[in-house]
Amino acid sequence: GNRDAMRVVEQLAAIDLTLATFVVNNDFLGIRPIQRYATEAVRNELLPILAKGRELAAFALTEPEAGSNPQAISATGVADASGWQLRGTKVWSGSAAWSGLINVFVKLIDANSKSSGITGFTVRQGTSGLRVGPESLTMGMRGMVQNFIYLDNVPVGSTNLLGEPGFGMEAAQDAMLFTRLAIGAMSVGGMKRCTQLMLRYATRRSIATGRLLDNPLTLARLSEITAATTAFETLVARIAELLDDECFVPVEAYVACKTSGPELLWKAADSLVQLLGGRGYIETNIASQILRDARVFRIFEGPTETLNMFLGSRVLHQSTEVHQFLCNGLDAPAVSESLKDAAEQIQARWSGSSAPFSDRPSALRWASMLIGEVATSAIVLAAVQGVVNRTPSSQLRRAVAWARSQFDQTLAKALSGTPVESVLLNINEATDLISSYAETIGDLEQALAGEDDALDGLLRREETAASPNRITNLPGTNVISVESKEPDSKTYNHTTESIATWLAKWVADELGIGVDLIDTHKSFVYYGMDSVTAIRLTDDLEVWLGRQLSPTLAWDYSSIKTLAQHLALDFDVSVPVVNVSKDSQTKVPDKIHQGKAEQPLAELNHLSDEEVDSLLSQLLAAEEVN
Repeated sequence: GNRDAMRVVEQLAAIDLTLATFVVNNDFLGIRPIQRYATEAVRNELLPILAKGRELAAFALTEPEAGSNPQAISATGVADASGWQLRGTKVWSGSAAWSGLINVFVKLIDANSKSSGITGFTVRQGTSGLRVGPESLTMGMRGMVQNFIYLDNVPVGSTNLLGEPGFGMEAAQDAMLFTRLAIGAMSVGGMKRCTQLMLRYATRRSIATGRLLDNPLTLARLSEITAATTAFETLVARIAELLDDECFVPVEAYVACKTSGPELLWKAADSLVQLLGGRGYIETNIASQILRDARVFRIFEGPTETLNMFLGSRVLHQSTEVHQFLCNGLDAPAVSESLKDAAEQIQARWSGSSAPFSDRPSALRWASMLIGEVATSAIVLAAVQGVVNRTPSSQLRRAVAWARSQFDQTLAKALSGTPVESVLLNINEATDLISSYAETIGDLEQALAGEDDALDGLLRREETAASPNRITNLPGTNVISVESKEPDSKTYNHTTESIATWLAKWVADELGIGVDLIDTHKSFVYYGMDSVTAIRLTDDLEVWLGRQLSPTLAWDYSSIKTLAQHLALDFDVSVPVVNVSKDSQTKVPDKIHQGKAEQPLAELNHLSDEEVDSLLSQLLAAEEVN
């Protein structure tokens, strides 16, 4: 069951955080998508092998330009006669070099260069074109590898699919949400281990005032960490129990596990190092390894700040599920009401003219992050409050007191303002000030010594054709100019154009861009859309269309063009056309790249519109840096 699985993960994390991460990566990101979404043939073939541990499974979603925002992935699956050819680069795939199979997620591209959404495939090691690249040297987690993965026309067919074509984010989301719960369980195990070591040391270490344990500061730290551990452990256990009872658990609950657990673990690990003093900085004393390993939990599977913005936006715009969960799943209706009131107060404060951020999108994102922080503390409080009402104990009452204090303090900070708000700079002021530091410390750039792993040029095979979605292999040119295409009348009907027009106007209004500058071929990310804005887009679309939509819609269909096509295909929508100039193209500077052309300009003809747009964006960014 899920509860027992989380107990095992907790135990493994207490032994070693890297060991627990290794197992969670294999079982929940690697095996779970195959178990729940692979074809029957693939399940019958692979699950017995994986269950016996004869092979490992890895997960490949993240790319150099797509971390916490999966909709920005550029890896593609191009349709051919037998299936698809996978092309692209993935990064930081845990245990990829050790795994017998890898779950890969790409954007499907049909014969007309049109995207049909993100799709997952299970690919066996040894498949033609699949190449595991170098290991990323990480600050912690040194007991497992993180690899690049290169997809050079990897052939896959329908038997390799994870779910239906175009709906790969369903499999990816399921795996990532469950992994976030497991990260919570790992955090519990790590926190308990930290307090064990702190108590062991404080009991034996004598200082000028006596035993370190008798010092009030030591006792205060141990008291706070143990109360936090009890509160958060209760949340993880309650969610696992609900899953075992086949009850619905909303995405907000998993996010709260991912944000609060790692932050509490990091505080416990830092307290351990601090208590040990000089001994905490010695490599052989365990504490430094725990600190390094714990640090990554605040980043992977979504950074705390990004997820808090996402959570806050969900509470503001799609709050029904989370409040039902607080009331019914966690049996804490009073906490639900407190969260509603808190969200309204924070939104009101940051919607006013006195908000430190002058532009509305920035103010709303900041407000969403603050609401996310409050929502996280509310979910933890609700879990422990609901349990203590049924089975009261002194330990749970301590946890309730801590959780209530956390909620109150987080809300007070959101309403009264943080220190950073009183010293906030605008972008130009921050740039000018930091640039001036070069006058006192110079403009520094470090270079690391390392191993040369490149094959001698005299021993290489003749260079092969360029891979269209790897920037290092694309041709350099003196002048590139791309214009937006008018919609193909055979592809775009009235409904598709109507939806595209509505989307273009929405993006322009929301992000403060002239509607005549919106190019429907470009990705939402190109115009600065983030996860918070994407949720508002889905929310407004649902109202406009009168239909319930997937919350990952902007991830699966990342441009106005592809999203409009999808909606027109799936829904019978009839709406009036809003007049928007068809001459809506983003002008690209004539001169974007200098240097010798490495390959013929004609090779650009093999790229899709989206791939050309992606190339231009990257080259423009490089030009700005240069």
